[in-house]
Amino acid sequence: GDWMKKKGFNITKINKNLKTTDSILAFSNVAAYVIGGKIKFLILISILLVTYAIYIRFYPYIYIETRTKKEKGTAFQMPLAGALIAIFSCLIASKNINCDFVNIIKIAFCLTAILAVPYIIKSLRTECPQRLGRKASVILAVLAISFSIVLPLNIVLTFDKPVHETVTITDKDINTGDNANSYFLYGNWKGEEAEFSVSRSTYKETSVGDVKKICIRKSVLGLKYYTIHK
Repeated sequence: GDWMKKKGFNITKINKNLKTTDSILAFSNVAAYVIGGKIKFLILISILLVTYAIYIRFYPYIYIETRTKKEKGTAFQMPLAGALIAIFSCLIASKNINCDFVNIIKIAFCLTAILAVPYIIKSLRTECPQRLGRKASVILAVLAISFSIVLPLNIVLTFDKPVHETVTITDKDINTGDNANSYFLYGNWKGEEAEFSVSRSTYKETSVGDVKKICIRKSVLGLKYYTIHK
């Protein structure tokens, strides 16, 4: 369209570059797992932020899916594979980390507010009409990114040494969900019954009556989170 010439975009070249970028971001997920540790979480967060930055750069001419030939000729195809793998990886890695869910929500909303700023600025500056549904979907996507990176971000921003406490296991349980099982241990901690989400291996090797080590960490954002040690 005319806007292409006005903006100086070469749609074929940019779509080709976006395809290459998607492959690089997808491969970065593999690299993250090979490297592990804090670097793993840093890479996963970066994949999501780079994908979001690409979306903002080409908004409103970039779409999740370009179905028709006409759409393919007049819009950019969003690189999504790497980001979806990264979101899934972040959520899986966060599964066995325990913390106050209210604090997670608070930080997620703060991150959403920060990440929404560049989108709002771009949206206000663009001359192209945008449907309200599309604007809402972008904010929801930002919320999904924010929610998935809360714990990885806090892990990256943890520099204090962990504090260790012990708990005697009083019960154990498996929650059989639709996609994957969740494993829980229960014990009396700080005078009350506490629930701990754990990995399958930790669950299997723990018996009722065992004394387990709780590893407590605190990030610079103030989030206290803990895991059960073997």
